[in-house]
Amino acid sequence: MKVAYCIRKDYQTRGGGDVVQMLMTKKYLEKIKPDIQINIVSEPSDLTNDYDLCHIFNFSTFSETSLFFEKAQLHKIKIASSPIYWDYNITAYQYFSRLNFFKISENILNIEIFILKLLQKFYPISKLTSPKFSRLCKNFLENSDVVLPNSIEEYDLLLKFVKEKDRNTYNYQIVFNATEIGGVKLSSTFSQKYNLPENFLLQVGRIEPIKNQLSVLKALLYDNTIPIVFLGKVFVPEYYEELKKMAEKRGNVFFVQEVPYEDVFDFYANAHSHILPSLRESPGLVSLEAYSQNCNIICSEYPFSPYNTYFSKIAISINPLDLQSIRTAVMNSFAHTKKTNNMEILKTFSWENTAKTTLEAYNSIL
Repeated sequence: MKVAYCIRKDYQTRGGGDVVQMLMTKKYLEKIKPDIQINIVSEPSDLTNDYDLCHIFNFSTFSETSLFFEKAQLHKIKIASSPIYWDYNITAYQYFSRLNFFKISENILNIEIFILKLLQKFYPISKLTSPKFSRLCKNFLENSDVVLPNSIEEYDLLLKFVKEKDRNTYNYQIVFNATEIGGVKLSSTFSQKYNLPENFLLQVGRIEPIKNQLSVLKALLYDNTIPIVFLGKVFVPEYYEELKKMAEKRGNVFFVQEVPYEDVFDFYANAHSHILPSLRESPGLVSLEAYSQNCNIICSEYPFSPYNTYFSKIAISINPLDLQSIRTAVMNSFAHTKKTNNMEILKTFSWENTAKTTLEAYNSIL
């Protein structure tokens, strides 16, 4: 079986959940099926008719995604697609979170989102909330031989976006996102290398409004005995400047830029708790990674993430728009020692399990 993994051109320089999902699925598929040949294709022109199947990742990079679909159809190649979709109307939260309110009213934001939806018919705030993107997503679904969403919540939101009510309109298979179990080598020199305090609150992710780091600082502004570590690349410089001002006001806050991927697991292992108060996640790989290292985890509830599928049994839930919800969750987490992870749950969300389910989906359409 020869498979093309189709993804955006900048996947090597601009990482993300789609890139991790692609690389880890490839790694573990090659482990469980040594005779499979998987090539990463980032140029549509490289997708040729000698492939049995192409797996297209990420609907949101729709310009490139459209070209991959067109090329696959031209060569009559079977298509599996991972939408990696969430409700991008949440973009409204991203814009309004910059207004620096201490507490944002969820009801007011819902009204603002409704107004934004009306405005977007004429002037979309985001291309990913526009009628054009909805039509493209519907086209991607219609032309996929099998659709591989990461959760039923993701699939339902996508169907709602394309105005389709019946789940069975398209051939789909839920394929969980995952983490590695075992095989992660932890460093014995972490403390000397990074010079961080013990038992810190960790948030891993790009520095940008959608990740909502600012709300963590606001919620814990007067609880500065808890060290906070933000690990991630600055993606929105003006947001980072605002974050630094708040960090200086609070104190006991540490910023660490990009580190080698294997080092990230050292951060999880040395943290007391990991928080992901994102306004949009599907599902948030870093939370699964943190849990694999016995880190207490705090995650945004639905509809901000597929909390019910992934985290209902292992995490404290928060409303990322409610500062009191964030503070209460952190205090509750730090009131308890670090928990030992549940191996059965981890096995459900292992990359090996993801690879097996993906292979079943491939076989079903070939």
